Amino acid sequence: MYPDDNSVIRVDHFAVGGQQFSKSIVIKDNLRFGLRNRASTKQAAHTEYGLVRQIPVGDTEFYMHFENGTKMGLEQVKMQRNPQMEVEVPPPAPTPEEIAFKLEQ
Repeated sequence: MYPDDNSVIRVDHFAVGGQQFSKSIVIKDNLRFGLRNRASTKQAAHTEYGLVRQIPVGDTEFYMHFENGTKMGLEQVKMQRNPQMEVEVPPPAPTPEEIAFKLEQ
């Protein structure tokens, strides 16, 4: 495909192990970027940051290669609160002095 802004769009379709995959690449002004299928091992993984974790959404990721060799990747994630354990701390038993003071009133 040849758009009118001097860029080239290439879509590759291929099969590996009986599964169909596709990869879209846009080449413009020494930049390469596009969409590709995310590896299935990354989908199950999640990253935890304190009280929240990031769970990847979907099976596609966006990538970009700059002319100086720098690579950038973007992915959509869903923020989810980590389950927190509730800890109940019972108050200490009243001392004999506190019981005596309460009975006097």
